[in-house]
Amino acid sequence: MSGVYRQSPRCSNITGRIPDDNTYHPSPAIFLSLMITVYCAACGKKLFRYQKIGKGRLLHCWHTRISSDYTVREDDDVYCSCGQHIGVIETKWINMHGGSFTVKGSALKK
Repeated sequence: MSGVYRQSPRCSNITGRIPDDNTYHPSPAIFLSLMITVYCAACGKKLFRYQKIGKGRLLHCWHTRISSDYTVREDDDVYCSCGQHIGVIETKWINMHGGSFTVKGSALKK
């Protein structure tokens, strides 16, 4: 299937060349990029700045997308300076606990 143009499984328009391994590589232009600030729900202190890709809830934060970090880390746990438990560190991301943080932010201009 080298060099074949076909429709993407996720959109109705033609996205271009599909690689031979049949993996889907979407165009970066279809993603919504947000620079958000994550705050502690208990005390309101800033926890970190994070570049979120796409819409939806913040379930986990990739380490490579965190631009500034103000959290306290003990072993595999992430805490606010007030003692609120924010999440658990995994290999490539932080699993966030739902009610322990709030999010504010806006879309990045290209």
